[in-house]
Amino acid sequence: MNIKRLISFCLIGAIALGAVGGAGAQGADPVDPESPLAAVGDGFTYQGRLVNDAGPVDGACDFRFRLWNALEGGAQVGDTQVAADVAVSEGWFTTRLNFGSGAFKGNSRWLDIGVRCGAEANYTALSPRQALTAAPYALSLKPGAAVIGSVAESGMLNLTNNSPTGMGLRVSSANHGLYVLSAAGSGLVVDSADDNGVYIGAAHDGMYVNSASGAGLHIVDSFNGIWIEEALSYGLLVGQAAGDGVHVIGATLSGVNAASNSQSYFGGYFTNRAAGGAGLYARGGSNSAPDIVLGGLAGSDDGRIYSDPDQSGSDILLVSNDAVQIDLDNDNNEAGNLWIRNGANTTVFAVNEAGDTTATGAKSAVVNTAEYGELKLYAVESSEVWFEDFGTGQVVNGLGTVLIDAVFAATVNLSQEYHLFLTPMGDCSLYVVEKTPLSFTVQAIDGKACSIAFDYRIVAKRLGYEELRLEPVEAPADESGE
Repeated sequence: MNIKRLISFCLIGAIALGAVGGAGAQGADPVDPESPLAAVGDGFTYQGRLVNDAGPVDGACDFRFRLWNALEGGAQVGDTQVAADVAVSEGWFTTRLNFGSGAFKGNSRWLDIGVRCGAEANYTALSPRQALTAAPYALSLKPGAAVIGSVAESGMLNLTNNSPTGMGLRVSSANHGLYVLSAAGSGLVVDSADDNGVYIGAAHDGMYVNSASGAGLHIVDSFNGIWIEEALSYGLLVGQAAGDGVHVIGATLSGVNAASNSQSYFGGYFTNRAAGGAGLYARGGSNSAPDIVLGGLAGSDDGRIYSDPDQSGSDILLVSNDAVQIDLDNDNNEAGNLWIRNGANTTVFAVNEAGDTTATGAKSAVVNTAEYGELKLYAVESSEVWFEDFGTGQVVNGLGTVLIDAVFAATVNLSQEYHLFLTPMGDCSLYVVEKTPLSFTVQAIDGKACSIAFDYRIVAKRLGYEELRLEPVEAPADESGE
């Protein structure tokens, strides 16, 4: 049979999804996002006309449909579809086709049609393949399409996925995973998602919001508000926002969880362009909760703060309106230390968990004088750990006993040998007759019966440090990782 053909068609279903939903977005009556249209599936209706040498065909015919990605050659897309005993009236026929959910993704497609009518044994191929073109409104969802309109109290595109494992919007790979040029309200709003509000598999910029008068990204309720798997540049970039660039009201896990694969960049980058504005504000859930937690890698416990490595003169200033407290070994599982190192990585000051302090420089006090300004007064160093006290005693008829101050005695070990230095306040030489942990007794030389006052200085070993003498310095462990 010599069959000529004139093909016209109407696509509804998978291809016509843009025609159904897009009409509401661009017409006078917007689609209510709370009442989404029912899912139309992956199939579509195909209509055509068969004409042979005798004119339009009447009767029943079998049709074979194959979908291709090229006019000639190429690769077949989806499975072959066969429609048997299709009614043909005055050449017109209608049938439903379904090449699967992956058949139409905005790429060009051609239909290869074979037909046999009546007692014919073989299919006759209709040549050339027929190009499948989209219904007008479906063009609003093809690659590169722009949807423009004015929709009050709704969105230009409303997506509802009722599958418990599905996603509202997924971007697998792109330069900008999601790009919002300008929005008078919110650039992107996700009302609810059990898993990811927005999922971006791979992109140069995961999400780019150029300008938004309201929220650049607004996610009301989801397990992960926005999940960006991989981005070659910025995972999330907000160019300008009149309100908050990113605002997370409540999250069961982390409000913002960011990671970078670049050694030269940062997991999170915050800049405040306003003079006097803070770059980052962090507040814990209570007064006892940490405002910032610095975590190390597995097997390490380092949390670090660096000044700008690209600015050789950058400083770190710690400013407090009240106290500054440092807790060493907060989990009480090792010997904690505080070290200060110079530019040569030499420790010049150290404090350990027991409170022992070492310093390579001189220890001094700054004293402000009326005539000479501020002066340094230096500490006297010793080979052992000594405490000392001063006082005044009295000798009567050549003999006097002094009770050692009980508070001072509690800080030293007076059971061990301690030292006394006497200064008579008159012409009467004195010496120490007896020393006990509670007192000491002095007497005039040569048995004189003088009665005078005297000053004394008592020096004793600090309690608990009696055995220390010129101890070698233990080099602190290098935990810098450098």
